[in-house]
Amino acid sequence: MSQVSQASSSPSSNTGFQAHEPNSSIIELFIESQALRFGKFTTKSARQTPYFIDTSQLYLGSKWLKVMNAFVERVLQAHFGSIEAIFGAAYKGIPISTSFAALWHQKTGLDTPFFFDRKEPKTHGEKGHLVGMSSKVMSSSQLSVLVCDDVLTSGISLRQSLLALQQIETVKVVGAAVLVDRWEHSISDPSLSARQSLETEFSIPIISLLDLGHILNHLRSSSAEDSLSTHLADMEAYLSSYGVC
Repeated sequence: MSQVSQASSSPSSNTGFQAHEPNSSIIELFIESQALRFGKFTTKSARQTPYFIDTSQLYLGSKWLKVMNAFVERVLQAHFGSIEAIFGAAYKGIPISTSFAALWHQKTGLDTPFFFDRKEPKTHGEKGHLVGMSSKVMSSSQLSVLVCDDVLTSGISLRQSLLALQQIETVKVVGAAVLVDRWEHSISDPSLSARQSLETEFSIPIISLLDLGHILNHLRSSSAEDSLSTHLADMEAYLSSYGVC
């Protein structure tokens, strides 16, 4: 694949949603907090990568508030239409969904419920694999749900969540939003990005607060003396091997 261009727009989407340019301070916050780290790592899809996203490093009140405020604003700009519930994909999508619901209420006045899943179904107490507003989910005629997660890589995790929600007749997923889209190709079809593949399979729009294009442009804008610029070649080489741009 040819080297990524310096444009920051994401891989073409089937949804017609407009690309956006995040505040550079959000990327800097990821780097300063070690939520974006450089080195040698292995992804869930067994790809060797020169960078790693760990959103749990942002779990500090002031940092998390800044990121989540920007995330909610991103969703507002996307105009998903009616959002009647927020779903957080276990595990790192859970704090995203809870914070999102609170800030969504603050910004829109809408009192939107949220729920999330367990990796293993609970056999006592409330039981089952869903936590939060389960009775409303099961009794609603058709609930419009936004799915939230932290990082989109190959699409394996997000696809599992979407498939699980697809089995609930009373749930209609209207879209998904992630903090970071790594622009990587789908496991099933390398000609498509993971996002493009999921958008096509589930007929929903998927947006992100940040994507690899934003990160690369930030590194390009770093001065030659800045240690960040030294990671650019490795990042672009990885994108050439595993990315769609």
